[in-house]
Amino acid sequence: MGLRIAQALRAKNTLLRSYSQLVIGQVKGDFEAKETRMQKYLKLMNQLVRKFDRVEFAQVPRDQNAKVDEVARSASIDDHTKVVDWRLEEENSPSIEEFQTFPVHTYAGWMSLILSYLKDGRLPLNPDEAKKIKKRATQFTVLNDELYKRGFS
Repeated sequence: MGLRIAQALRAKNTLLRSYSQLVIGQVKGDFEAKETRMQKYLKLMNQLVRKFDRVEFAQVPRDQNAKVDEVARSASIDDHTKVVDWRLEEENSPSIEEFQTFPVHTYAGWMSLILSYLKDGRLPLNPDEAKKIKKRATQFTVLNDELYKRGFS
């Protein structure tokens, strides 16, 4: 989820921290991901990492990261209490689940202009049209080269 957020924010470089030696070892290639579920997460992570110029991975010892411990504890509570102070969102389904989506592939319509602006900063030559695209683009985001309308959450 962190990589997706960084990508949506158009970050070029990112530092990923985890207290899990196993996860960091699998990401760096030091350990093998044997379970099917972990292999899917690793594949997804590798796809997302390719979108950045530079990504670093660091293991933070658990005893040095009280915030991570509190998040982990709150995530294990059955009443799904949210940690509001950190503005965390509750992820209701695993990132590796495949959802049925209906991306629209129109390259001559209004979406292509917004996609072009969000991805490459290109605008139409007409100043009025460029202004409309800039204004409309604030309602959208690009994830994995697909255009999505932003929601309230």
